[in-house]
Amino acid sequence: MIFENSRSILRVLYPLFRRTFAPTILENADALVAVGDPTCTFMHQVYGFPPERLTVIPLGADDELFRFSDAARQQIRRQLSLDESDVLFICTGKVTPLKGIHILIEAMELMKDHVGVKVLIVGSGPEAYIEKLKLGIRAKNLEDRFIWHDVVNNNELYKFYSASDVAVWPAGSTIGIIEAMACGVPVITDASSSMNEMTYVTNQPRYRDHDASDLACQMEKLLDSELRRELGHQARKLVEEKLSWRIIAKQFVELVP
Repeated sequence: MIFENSRSILRVLYPLFRRTFAPTILENADALVAVGDPTCTFMHQVYGFPPERLTVIPLGADDELFRFSDAARQQIRRQLSLDESDVLFICTGKVTPLKGIHILIEAMELMKDHVGVKVLIVGSGPEAYIEKLKLGIRAKNLEDRFIWHDVVNNNELYKFYSASDVAVWPAGSTIGIIEAMACGVPVITDASSSMNEMTYVTNQPRYRDHDASDLACQMEKLLDSELRRELGHQARKLVEEKLSWRIIAKQFVELVP
């Protein structure tokens, strides 16, 4: 639970919020929206909002901005000195221990016999942690397999998804999952991902949490270009039909008469 993982100061602030602000919000709000089932549970248990007053509307993606671009694919892959035959796995977002990048490194060590498989990490994080990751990569002789890139403006991020073949998040939920799918990129996530949107995603690979061997197995499956093409097409279709901001905005409009 979010509450259980919160810092001690928040354990004091949450009850204070519940006593002072929650009743006013409950009395005056036309609707109370949670972005997922875990958030819904949190709002009930921590803030005291009745479950019957809560509506779950998921996060989504701008499927006009986030879409596959062949021109962007060629541009970014040239920039990263990649061959077209290289299979590129991408991981975006904050680089922190909770995101499980170390698991991805372990999985890549298990895949070192697969030539032309690379990982692009787009994001930033604590320098000490990133340096620790890079030391681990060097110790495993995987330096030529990992590409590091600074944070990218959201308007440019679709180019990096387009340049990639698979998106992978070893741990931690992120809206990047939906944005990658909008670009027609298959995604690999951990089995316990709490994103409500993942309840829609029944055909994308999910690996056993913190199991580098299983993650490597799922990654190896997606070395199959035909499977990637099929899952990527299904991912894009899912966003267009259920997780685009246009559809989600309509749900908000229809929520309050």
